[in-house]
Amino acid sequence: MSEITVYVKSGCPFCIKLKDLLRKNKISFTEINVLEDEEGAKGAVQKDGRIPVPQVDIKGRVIYDYSTEENLVKEMKGLLD
Repeated sequence: MSEITVYVKSGCPFCIKLKDLLRKNKISFTEINVLEDEEGAKGAVQKDGRIPVPQVDIKGRVIYDYSTEENLVKEMKGLLD
């Protein structure tokens, strides 16, 4: 299993962009679709009864508040070093 888990929802344009950037940067990750995997979704942080996506768990640090997907990937790279 990867050190990175990405929580997504089907059709989410931000989720698609983040996953594309991760692949482009050769960062491996495990994907959990929170709408399709109820058990897996339990690992995601919930706010106001909703799960913000895309949401990333990298080595136990959860990130769901960021300015752009590009900045998120940069931050993730720093955490992997």
